[in-house]
Amino acid sequence: MELFSRVGMKVVFESLPIKRVLHSVNKGTIDGDAGRLREAGKGLPNVISLNEPLFFVEFGGFYIDPEISVTRLDDFKDHSVGFLQGWINAENLFGDGANVVRARTPDSLFGLLAEGRIDIAFMTYVPGMEILRNKKIRDAKFSDYRIRKGVHLHLNKKFAALLPELERALAEMHEDGTYARIMHNYEVGD
Repeated sequence: MELFSRVGMKVVFESLPIKRVLHSVNKGTIDGDAGRLREAGKGLPNVISLNEPLFFVEFGGFYIDPEISVTRLDDFKDHSVGFLQGWINAENLFGDGANVVRARTPDSLFGLLAEGRIDIAFMTYVPGMEILRNKKIRDAKFSDYRIRKGVHLHLNKKFAALLPELERALAEMHEDGTYARIMHNYEVGD
């Protein structure tokens, strides 16, 4: 919200299915998306994105079984892995393997983990930890194998003139400490 207020914009956030969001931005039925990896907008001619990521996330595997150890990508192959339907990053890593399960929501993904229907839930760290707390799932571990990616703001190209202003405002937020104050509670922990 701070970024948009600095350029005089009021925004409304809506939760939409992952696969539909950027296609809606491309069609112009929604103005933008503030939570996708940069590569998610490739191939969509009416989608533009900020050069600077809004923030970074770490993807990895959550697991409960103490016998599981995931220190490299190949370690996932020995286990059933669940991830969110529509996540390009996970699709590229795990594809259509026999041990792959797609979940519609983060909550259902961690439900599968808690029920023992999957061995590993591939998810980003901060939301995953929050879901574990809410579901009272104890003793879960986060894999040593992690992927750090920048999350970008994607807009319909009708807002191309705003990109330099938004990039300037984001740089100012870094310079004046606002960004650090906002992101303080979202740091990845061990």
